[in-house]
Amino acid sequence: MFRALYFFCDYPENNSGKKVDASAQALKLDFESGYFNNVIGFDAPLFSAIRLNSVADNNRSEVFQIGNDGKLEDGYSKLSQALVKLKLEQNGVALNAKIGLQVIDNPLLNGLSSRATPSSYEGIDTSLRFADFGLHYNWVEKSSQRFSSSFDDLKTFSGAKIDNLQIVRATYDPTENLGFELGRGESKDYLQQSFARATWKLEPREGYKVTVDGRVFKAESAGTLGNNNSDLLGSLSRTGNAADY
Repeated sequence: MFRALYFFCDYPENNSGKKVDASAQALKLDFESGYFNNVIGFDAPLFSAIRLNSVADNNRSEVFQIGNDGKLEDGYSKLSQALVKLKLEQNGVALNAKIGLQVIDNPLLNGLSSRATPSSYEGIDTSLRFADFGLHYNWVEKSSQRFSSSFDDLKTFSGAKIDNLQIVRATYDPTENLGFELGRGESKDYLQQSFARATWKLEPREGYKVTVDGRVFKAESAGTLGNNNSDLLGSLSRTGNAADY
């Protein structure tokens, strides 16, 4: 799969990195196995991106990393996913798990795909479903930014290491057009977030579809790493994204 990207943004509040104006071409080579014995499988998509052009004063890392020479790198490749997947189903109860490098996307941990390649994480993604109910759990210890090929420790804005991030969510979908969700996530010793969500899909007339999605978030410090950090709480309570390290 090919993907072309053009990104432009001015950052007037930051004179040291005031402009990003860059274009890129990305390629995704996808490998997804089936489930052997209907239980276990393996996925390993490869992403590559090359820089097509950028302005001379583009000195802020948003699409490509800044090299040791202070200039944008020409490109990169990354395994955004390299995971073992498991599934079990019995008596109407379905268990699914993914272990390894993977893209995770939920209201508290976004797998951002607004650049040439998506951000991704190293950890566990599990779900347990029964009838209209679902229970979901994530455990993450490393992340790879959407313009980076490496997986690094989770860190605070000031650079302190976060040991892990855990998220628990419960879902209830009484119909295919109505859904409810509650969740709580915690970056160890840094941040706690809770949220509630309701989604309603409507079709007011044939060919026209409307989705009403309401969310409420609450963010608070979770320990010594997050104490007295107003920037942390201000940013995360606005975005509802626990991946904004």
